[in-house]
Amino acid sequence: MISAEDKEELSRLLKDRVIKTKDFPPLIPELQEHLVKDELRQMIHHPLLVTFHHEQDNAYHNKLIDVRKKMLGQHVANENIGSYLVMHERPYRLEALIEALHSWWNPANEKEYWDQVGWVYTDTEFLYHSMDQWKYLLFGGAGYLNNNLMMDDAEKEKYDSLPEYFTVYRGAIDPDGYSWTLDEDKARWFASRWGKSLKVFSKKVNKLEDTVAYFNSRNEEEILLNENHRYVNYEVEENNDEETKG
Repeated sequence: MISAEDKEELSRLLKDRVIKTKDFPPLIPELQEHLVKDELRQMIHHPLLVTFHHEQDNAYHNKLIDVRKKMLGQHVANENIGSYLVMHERPYRLEALIEALHSWWNPANEKEYWDQVGWVYTDTEFLYHSMDQWKYLLFGGAGYLNNNLMMDDAEKEKYDSLPEYFTVYRGAIDPDGYSWTLDEDKARWFASRWGKSLKVFSKKVNKLEDTVAYFNSRNEEEILLNENHRYVNYEVEENNDEETKG
């Protein structure tokens, strides 16, 4: 929990950024190492802070990262994995989850493990960038096998109601991903959401042999395929809408 002193200091620095017009302090070296520049903008891309960078924010961001690191230490000391993961920015949560699992987090049971893995999985964009890490977490590499525990009650009810065979879709560069959807229109949206014309793939799957779970927390009707999904034949659909989640 943030202290009253830190909260007051952050509030003061937020006000100062509006008043001050020069003599800004430099970013601390840790944040300087995480500056990302392109032709149009400059950003801080730190595991605990992803934001646009402007010099007038330096003092505030220096203090903010200090406060967040203190809070992170408290979550580790209290073995609060949920709050620990939330403290991390979305692109860094998978790495944080694996690091915690290898260092201080000992799940009390399989349900605790799969609750956290499932949350990070459904919250992550561009899953295909980390296929090996997800394979490790999802398919027994970490020693936890009951991956259907990732579903909540409503999702489990929906999954159980699916027929033995059904069709799933994927809007992506290629079909080599674990995340597919029951909704063809959603796949087409993924294929065109960045203004690109990616492909829409479909395949008929056997629920028991080819799939693991159903997720709908983001209204995507997502089907998680098992690690041998690439051996299931697929077809390429016409995509008239001209990157994808996972």
